[in-house]
Amino acid sequence: AYLSINDSRVKVADFSVGSGGLLVAAYRRKRSLLKRNLSQETHKQFVEEDLLGVDVMPFAANTAACHLALQSPQYFTNKVKVAVWDSTDLSPGKTIPSVADLRHVLSGQTFIDFFSGKKSEKKGVVSLHNGKSEDIKLEKSDLVIMNPPFTRHERIFDEYKTLLYDRFRKYDKYLAGQMGYYGYFVLLADRFLNKGGRM
Repeated sequence: AYLSINDSRVKVADFSVGSGGLLVAAYRRKRSLLKRNLSQETHKQFVEEDLLGVDVMPFAANTAACHLALQSPQYFTNKVKVAVWDSTDLSPGKTIPSVADLRHVLSGQTFIDFFSGKKSEKKGVVSLHNGKSEDIKLEKSDLVIMNPPFTRHERIFDEYKTLLYDRFRKYDKYLAGQMGYYGYFVLLADRFLNKGGRM
């Protein structure tokens, strides 16, 4: 983050946010580049507008949201731009709903509760308060920084491989037969970068 961010106004995305370490580093770097003291408004701008994190695991996304909010605990935070979603399904302009059906969110991946038939209330945008969380309208970023999942090609389910190929059809000349899961996140980063942006 220190090497990649040279302006406090940079918009940053992490599509495999995990516990939020890279977004926290981005927050700190942006804060260090301010030409003034951090204020409530700037903190709000950072966590609600400038820093986007997405993870397929609810526990990880909630941890990332808490880590970001705690970077300036003197300021009230009840909303962060962190969501629970399968990042490979995302594109600029898409809106992530505040509550989404598990079958829609994980299309192609399965967990035990996938078969429960119940609607899940834990998927969608992470909120730090008890009210209804707000949607996130996805936009391009100046920097995509992440530690993507390094799952080997052989360990990805065939149905999910088909889904990934369909989601990244625009990049078909780059889709090698043995490409690991991380490769799709490189393509995802390209999809979300502004012209002249950094990966």
